[in-house]
Amino acid sequence: MRSAQRRRPPSSQLALAAVAALALEACGPSTQMPNANTAETHDQYVEAYNIVSAIDYLPFEYAVDGCYARSLYMSMELATQGIPSRSVFAKSTSNVPLETQDGTEWGYHVAPLIKDGSNGGETVIDPSMKAGAYLTMDQWIYDMEFSQAEIDIVSVQGSYYGSPPETADPAVDDFASLKPFNGKDIVNACNVLYNYLGSAGLNVESLAKRRAHLVQRTGELAEVLARKGKLVGAEALNGASCGGQDIEDNT
Repeated sequence: MRSAQRRRPPSSQLALAAVAALALEACGPSTQMPNANTAETHDQYVEAYNIVSAIDYLPFEYAVDGCYARSLYMSMELATQGIPSRSVFAKSTSNVPLETQDGTEWGYHVAPLIKDGSNGGETVIDPSMKAGAYLTMDQWIYDMEFSQAEIDIVSVQGSYYGSPPETADPAVDDFASLKPFNGKDIVNACNVLYNYLGSAGLNVESLAKRRAHLVQRTGELAEVLARKGKLVGAEALNGASCGGQDIEDNT
């Protein structure tokens, strides 16, 4: 278990007391130190940066909720290129929420974690964080401004979808050890993201374009994952829709 505790400046303590009584939101609901996956070469590690940087259909602008769906899609994008990942969860275990620099509050937060196999360096990939999309574990924790709270960190397979589990998965040493993604999880995550794109502050044209890209890309990702043997429950994609738009199923 890894716990983190950070005190606010005195000027913030009254505000903290006011929010402590509130129910925590999910991205907003762990108890193990993260066991990072390994990007097998440094080139693959760099490629992971480029893959995530090119994603233009996820609602990174809306950080209040949906981290579990964004994390799944980033991990799917990496997996289609043969790059394994883990999902690292940070969870507040008290009534004090996690809080980012811009005041966003979470009961928990999750993002993909990769490890450079050439030097062991760990990076959390999290474009929703204002501090930067690529952070060390310590930076990631610090930039959620833990305050008077016990924080648990747990890491699981990048194909995991849902609230933080109680225990970590075995380490993902290579792509072969990455567990398959689940078709039902993909459909659920697509609908979550489709909905939250509507809260990302986009104009009508941009919103329609990005939603259409999300749906199209979902079908493409599922097809590639199936070919690589990293998709189970593909039947859930048969005739499935995302935001009322049909997911093209070629699995």
